[in-house]
Amino acid sequence: MGPKRILVHLMGGVGNQLFQYAAGLGLSQTSGASLVVDRSNVEGLCLPDLLPEGTVEVASQSERRRFGVSHGSESAALRAAMLLRRTALERSRRMTVVIESKSRGADAPEHLADRCLLIGWFINPTWFGSSWEAVAGQVLRRLAMHPAYAAATEANAAVVSFRRGDFVRWGLDLSLGYYEQALDHLRSATGPVWLVGDDQLFLAFASRWFADRGVDAGPAPVFEGSAGIADLSLLAGAQTVVMSNSTFCWWGTAAGDQAGRADRNVVYPDLSIAPERAREGTSGRWGPSHWKRMPASFGKGAG
Repeated sequence: MGPKRILVHLMGGVGNQLFQYAAGLGLSQTSGASLVVDRSNVEGLCLPDLLPEGTVEVASQSERRRFGVSHGSESAALRAAMLLRRTALERSRRMTVVIESKSRGADAPEHLADRCLLIGWFINPTWFGSSWEAVAGQVLRRLAMHPAYAAATEANAAVVSFRRGDFVRWGLDLSLGYYEQALDHLRSATGPVWLVGDDQLFLAFASRWFADRGVDAGPAPVFEGSAGIADLSLLAGAQTVVMSNSTFCWWGTAAGDQAGRADRNVVYPDLSIAPERAREGTSGRWGPSHWKRMPASFGKGAG
């Protein structure tokens, strides 16, 4: 066999993918194994789009099959065959498989077989705590080239993030009470207040909501190309950030911290990623020590 290889099976949005990559990178650093990512299950904006060229190796179809991972568009019979192959490799101890879900964590393996396959979310700091700064620095090198980053930096902008969409369906959107507590941070901002998010109608409502409370806030400027990368660049370049409870926002903000801006002001919601975990009393979304925790609750837009 050749040198040990870790394959990270990317899934979900780009924020989730960055946590998955950080988990793989951390394991790669401690084990000495090389790292490759599988993007076959991702549509749209993907991890390699956010990293400098040559930073990460994307798995070929033949390598994915060696790991027993099937493309989503392949036949059910082939997917079943890939699952059987993956199981056989694991039982023969030629491959280590780690499956981690949002409701049930998984520990990093102490010993790796020749191949290691990571499938899951990996949003616990035990997975990304040693590697997130390196990943955030890689992301910053990509975002700092975007005109949105320069616009936010030069204007000393405050950027407020909203995550709606499927979060509203699941009851995971933040109540407006959280944003009301952040008003003092926005009133003391020296630049414009820009709103970013995945629901333009809600952003228009939020503009009026802030205006009623004495804060002149409006949608962020529009830039050519991917709206997602532009929003990440704005979050990275902002002087003040009021975060939402999304992995997307987390990485945009974390990337901006790597610029070493001493006057940066970051507020983030102190809650768990899901209501059931809040009831269990598990830890909330982790953030660097200089980020300011602000009490928050879920509420389908209700204050």
